[in-house]
Parts: sequence; structure tokens; C-alpha cells
Amino acid sequence: MKYDGYIQSSDYEDLYFDVIQPNIINLNLLFAGFKPVKNKHYLELGFGMGRSLLTHAVSNEGYFVGTDFNENQVAFAKNICEQAKISNLTLYADSFEQLLERFRKMKANGEEVGFDFIVLHGIYCWVNEENRQIILSIIKEFLREGGVVYISYNCLPGRATNMDARHIFKLYSQKKHTENFDKIFSFTEKFAQLEPENTINKNILDTINTHRHSHPIYRVHEFLCDSWYLPYFSDMTETMKNLGGGGGT
Repeated sequence: MKYDGYIQSSDYEDLYFDVIQPNIINLNLLFAGFKPVKNKHYLELGFGMGRSLLTHAVSNEGYFVGTDFNENQVAFAKNICEQAKISNLTLYADSFEQLLERFRKMKANGEEVGFDFIVLHGIYCWVNEENRQIILSIIKEFLREGGVVYISYNCLPGRATNMDARHIFKLYSQKKHTENFDKIFSFTEKFAQLEPENTINKNILDTINTHRHSHPIYRVHEFLCDSWYLPYFSDMTETMKNLGGGGGT
């Protein structure tokens, strides 16, 4: 099952990402010569199983909000939130479009809506253009003055070597109606070994070897979603610069 091209046939890995911890972000801001963000109104878009968001909420003062449109993942995170009695965290099962409309309605009703931290780990590359624009709208409208955005993404030129392999993985998956990477890798490897000295085929074989032992769920989400957006760093810089208005870092 997919939501706007994003894989939902399986829940994502239950992982913790320290790079989106607000204190780690502040430390990196200091290293880069910026003032740390004092307030901690924190929003995570696409929180997966919620391990990072739950950990950050329970270990920091401030107010934390997150959304994920996989209802199983939201239910899992809410259950932990209730058991741990985390009172400074609100979890939504909203799409990004639904969340944007929710925030707009809250603001129209006189509620204060704004965030000092807006973070999304990996998601930006795996959703379609419409959802990327919605994410940018959330940032533009609800990032507070002096706030910071953390976006991780698959970056060119480094990821370019995986593009041909990913294309074959996806074609085989669609043709055979499978997400089984043992079968996907086996077919793709045989294909590439027909001419193993070809540079493209070498890259394909390297991609297989790199991800042969990676988590099966990660492989499905990374390589089989409909959207696989690979910007250059300069592209992301220009995109964020063009947002304007928010006043964030």
C-alpha cells in the first residue's frame, strides 16, 4: 500500500536519530557560528515509530508535536506516550496536507501556532513534489523567527551511483509484484553480471553489495517508493533561501 507514492506496506524501522535532538542541533549551530535556539517548540514531520520524538520530548523541556500518516506507527507511539505519561507531546496521524490545514485552522481560531525546531529525517526524498511543496509551506508559515529547520535527504552527486540499480529494483518489483529483496537482488545481479566491467553495472553491483545486509524494511522504503528525489546541496540551499519570510536558520 502506498500514500502519495510513499510505501506503507510495512512499518518503518524502530530507530533513534540523535542528529535531530534539539540540543545536538543547538551544538551544531554553535559550531557554525549561530546562536542556539532557546525555546523548544519542536515539530517532527514523519516520525516513523516515534522513538526519536518520544525520547526528545521526555528528556527536554518544551512542547513537542509530530505527525505520521502511517496509523500503525502513530498508534504504537501513542501507546508508549500514554504509558510513559509524557505530557508535553502531541501526536497526529495526519498527512502533511492535513497537518497544514490543521495548523491554519488553529491559527485562524486565534491559537498560537509556531515552532522553533522543524525536523524531518529522510522523508523529503521519499515523497512526491506536491508533498514537498506542502512541507515547505509548513516551514514557511510556522517556523518561528530565529528558528531552525533540519532536513536530511539523499544528496547528489553521491547518490547518483545508486540510481540505475534503484530503477531496476523498482521495475522488477512492479513486474513481479514483490518486495522481496532476495529475489530483486538476485535478478538485478544476474543482469549486471552480463557485462560486469561496464561502469553502470559496476555501480549496480556495488549498490547491491552495500545494501545486501541492510534492514529489509529500510530497503523497501528507500528503493521502492514512487518518488526518489535527489537534489544537490546547492538545490536545497536555493529552495530554503526562496522560502523567505520565516526568519529561521
